[in-house]
Amino acid sequence: LQRNSGVRIWGWAQPGQKVTIKFIGKTYTAVTRPDSEWAVMLSPMKAGGPYSMYIDGRVLNNIMVGEVWLCSGQSNMWLVMQRIAPHCMNIIEHSDNPDIREFLVPARYDFNTPQKQLQGGSWKSVNPWTIYGFSATGYFFARALWKKYHVPIGLINASVGGTPIQSWLSAAS
Repeated sequence: LQRNSGVRIWGWAQPGQKVTIKFIGKTYTAVTRPDSEWAVMLSPMKAGGPYSMYIDGRVLNNIMVGEVWLCSGQSNMWLVMQRIAPHCMNIIEHSDNPDIREFLVPARYDFNTPQKQLQGGSWKSVNPWTIYGFSATGYFFARALWKKYHVPIGLINASVGGTPIQSWLSAAS
C-alpha cells in the first residue's frame, strides 16, 4: 500500500451490511450501499510491514506499506528479466529482497467497459527464482528506489507487449 497517503479499500457484501476493517491498530467501518459495494479510506501510514488486515473475519497477510508504482506500456515495459538474464546473472543471483514486489495484471481485454475486478493475479516478492518473470525495466527501477529509500516497493505491471501506442492514451490525447 502507498505510504504517507490515504488508501481506499473496497469490496462487495450484502446491501446494508456493516463491514469492519482492522489494520495497524485502527478500526474502520463501512455500510454496504444498495449496489453491494462498500469502501473505507485508510489513514496515511508510514512505510513498514509485513502487516495483517482483518476484514469481517477474513485475514489478508503479508501486506507492506511503502512506494507503489504503476508500470504500463508496450514491449519495453513488458520485457521480462528472463530475456536479459545472460547479461545480468550476478544481479539475478543476488536479487532476494522481500521488500520488492510485483503484481502482474492479467492481460484481458474489454474495450467497452471499465472493469471493477481483476480475474486473477497475485503479488510476488523478488528472489532468484521469481525474478525471471518480473518486468526488467520495472525491476531495475524498483531496485534503484529501494537502494535510495529502503522502503517496500510495489510494482503493478499492467503492460502488454505488441499493443498499439493509442491503447495507452486517452481518447482526448
